[in-house]
Amino acid sequence: MAEKNQAIRPRANGKGKQVKRFLNNEAALLLAANIGDQVEAKASHRIDMRKPQQVTPTTKKPSASKTRLKEKKAAIIEERAKQKRKRLEVKKSAIEPAAKAESKPKSMAAAKPEKKRVSFA
Repeated sequence: MAEKNQAIRPRANGKGKQVKRFLNNEAALLLAANIGDQVEAKASHRIDMRKPQQVTPTTKKPSASKTRLKEKKAAIIEERAKQKRKRLEVKKSAIEPAAKAESKPKSMAAAKPEKKRVSFA
């Protein structure tokens, strides 16, 4: 039984149950304000990082070789367009005489009127 009594006794250093200590109201408000400032600083930093940086316009002249290359490309494109127009004119001139020869005389066209056709595109 003596052993049980020793377990129940308070500790030798004199600390038994201790009263809980909470922050006082002023310290809690100060802590909340500091946390809020940190959160706002992080948010503003993120916003600043997402904003596009304004690039200062540089006044570089394009190099001479690039301008010559662009001019040559434009000349080639223009030449191809001219060749295409020529080919179309040749095809058109070949089709027009054949179309005139195939056209029906007016006397047959008057005898039988053409049907009107509707197409849904």
